[in-house]
Amino acid sequence: MLKHLNLLRKRFPNEANTLYSIKHLRKQIERLPLESFFEPKSLFDLSESKPILIAVGLDDLNAWRHHVVDGCIVRLTCLEDAIFIALVNKHLTAAMVLTRAHMEVAGLSAYITNALFSNTLSNDLDRLTKLVQKTYFGSSMRIQAKRTPKLNDILMEETYPLKPTDLIKAMDRFAMPDDLTYTHYQLIYGLLCEFAHPAMRATKQYAKARRSGIEGWRIRYYRTETLNRASLHMACDILLNNMRVGYACCKLLRCSNIELTPGGDFVLSGTSVAQFTEIWKDILQQPLP
Repeated sequence: MLKHLNLLRKRFPNEANTLYSIKHLRKQIERLPLESFFEPKSLFDLSESKPILIAVGLDDLNAWRHHVVDGCIVRLTCLEDAIFIALVNKHLTAAMVLTRAHMEVAGLSAYITNALFSNTLSNDLDRLTKLVQKTYFGSSMRIQAKRTPKLNDILMEETYPLKPTDLIKAMDRFAMPDDLTYTHYQLIYGLLCEFAHPAMRATKQYAKARRSGIEGWRIRYYRTETLNRASLHMACDILLNNMRVGYACCKLLRCSNIELTPGGDFVLSGTSVAQFTEIWKDILQQPLP
């Protein structure tokens, strides 16, 4: 990805600051080692119409936390590589569609972070267990099983997945927890959906129009897109903000640990001041207050 960032910086020198911020952030994440962790077998109650995850213990919760962190990191970096390959080749539509997928992964890390840091775990263990099940075993194929009953014979433990819109709302709550009217990331997601969905508005960069009298225009579509400075700035600015939220949440979850008190309660060990300072400066890229 760094090679493609350098190519874009040469083509668009006015976007050097944004591209540098992306490069710096990516380097911080690449320094994080991906270490092995223990994952116990999951136990399900299949006696009801829907599978129910049961007997969730300390090892289950910490393995789940590790899966969320490492899984989000590798998916985010993979998508970032593909996004910049697309931008270097002037494929804006492909880059924006990939950025939409990237935003959903960042939203997942925000959703789990909000859930763990805003609740007393033992007091809400049932909801946490359902969240573990949705994260581990959530599948869109479960939705399709309504119209294809034979799928039920294959989908044993799969359950309904988390909704993408809830993941994006979690990014807004992470960014502005005290302002329920804050919808910045939801608006950005709506824009990215214009590129992903078969809406004609998203094909304007393929077409050129010229006025043909007072009645209308003559339109011609071309097989290639144009990538100007404004389009590149839009794509990189969205991506950078997704990276900040996604990686900050991953780092918070990585620095934390779910523990069991002598009284048998699950608690989340907090992030140290030094770790929070590092996240604030290097990941969120904000000056210390």
